[in-house]
Amino acid sequence: AAPATGEAARLAAVQALGSLLAPPLQELCREAQAHFGVDHVSINLVGAEEVVQQACAGDYCGVPAVRRDASLCAQVIIDDDTRTSTWGVLVAADLSADARWVDMKTHNGFFAGVAIKYANGGSKALAVGTLCLYSEQQRDFFGADDCKKLQEYGEKVTDMLASPLPSLGKHPDHSLHSLDDRVRALMKCAAFNMRPVDPGQMDKIAGTMRVVVVSQGELVAAAGGRGGGLWF
Repeated sequence: AAPATGEAARLAAVQALGSLLAPPLQELCREAQAHFGVDHVSINLVGAEEVVQQACAGDYCGVPAVRRDASLCAQVIIDDDTRTSTWGVLVAADLSADARWVDMKTHNGFFAGVAIKYANGGSKALAVGTLCLYSEQQRDFFGADDCKKLQEYGEKVTDMLASPLPSLGKHPDHSLHSLDDRVRALMKCAAFNMRPVDPGQMDKIAGTMRVVVVSQGELVAAAGGRGGGLWF
């Protein structure tokens, strides 16, 4: 059979990646949040119908999958190669005043995002997802140097995807020692199971968890009726 092209090839690459719950991605989100001083940073995979958060730092971690047509992050992969003046970064300094998002009035504040790419065994890396920044307050300025730095963070994620990501179970150093990591893992499992998530309750549960080392390839949560399971 002929190899898939276009969107079909991109979706095949997304499917090949599966779930990306891995400490290096989480650490990168935290680093980017500190560098840019934003409320939220997320790494996401853009599927056919949904955008699913894979790693995050900030105020909106553990959210369920978002419809692709309602996601700002999903817009980042559209024509990203044409945004040469901003290093491929999509920027909205003030979403409430940006005509491009007139159909997404639920969004306010500042947004910036860059595509992350994966070759899936082929010669061309495809935009499988995004690295996104968000703050509730708009920004007066996000210049070329900022865009270049975000693009560099995106390239770090792309480089990580090109090599096998360390799983939480490969080594004790990748166990859930951090309370933040335990909360994130619990909220992500709850989101994939489509259960209501109470952050306060998650904090209490995480505080009582013992250090967990999960065997590589162990299924820990079923993905609410779509796709495969959430694997560590």
